[in-house]
Amino acid sequence: MTKFLRFPTISNSGTMLLSASHNSQIYSTGTSDEYTKLIFSPGWNVSITIIYKGPYYLSGAETGTTSNRLIDASADFVAAGVQPGDYVKSLEGNKNTATVVSVVSATELQLNSWTPVSGASYSIYSPSGSLKVLTAFIDAIEKAFSTKWTEPIVDVDLPAGAIITSYSYN
Repeated sequence: MTKFLRFPTISNSGTMLLSASHNSQIYSTGTSDEYTKLIFSPGWNVSITIIYKGPYYLSGAETGTTSNRLIDASADFVAAGVQPGDYVKSLEGNKNTATVVSVVSATELQLNSWTPVSGASYSIYSPSGSLKVLTAFIDAIEKAFSTKWTEPIVDVDLPAGAIITSYSYN
């Protein structure tokens, strides 16, 4: 029986189905501070490159202007699970990317290099997002071919905030 993996399309505007087989493989070929590239090989001589952003923990707007600090009075970085090594991307001006050095408080992060602009928008995301998305696809493949799964379609449960940005077929 043919099985299909279903997951969000570009910018989560719909869904896409990919045919899978027992020997389907998926692996990461690179991660930057802005995207991750995954290669899905459904089990025959074709591969699909999936590029996505995120998953984002949260987005917000800066309320403070202390150098190398991100201050947002309305954020709760602790509850969001922000960790050292996560990335902060400015969504305005020079679109800086910085690395979280430490979580100072629920509303303040110490960054490795940051020029704050009060009111500027930002997003925070995790470099471990690649592993989370990869795991979601692997789990779906394993579920599709388990003896207990009889449906032809398996949903890939991508982490919250993961946004597929492009596909290409080889």
